Amino acid sequence: MTLTNDQLNDFENLAWDIGGEVYENYSGRGMYGKTCMGITVEELENCLFRLGRMSGELDSELSKALENFRTDSLGRSFIIYFPKIQKAVDGE
Repeated sequence: MTLTNDQLNDFENLAWDIGGEVYENYSGRGMYGKTCMGITVEELENCLFRLGRMSGELDSELSKALENFRTDSLGRSFIIYFPKIQKAVDGE
């Protein structure tokens, strides 16, 4: 899924609301160079709980895409990433 501008704004607001920052081009395990959207966070468990509660407030297409997430450790922080969500290239 490629995010529309409205969905991107919702995604950015969601990241801020759970205490994270948007990471636009993450390539996680098994993605073989493909990139997706993610949210970096300091505390994984609490952020996942908040993500689940808030995702129901988004449009149904984005909310459904958020259900398929993975996580990775980044050393002192974590990333929650969404292999099915890509950011539109500027100008598209």
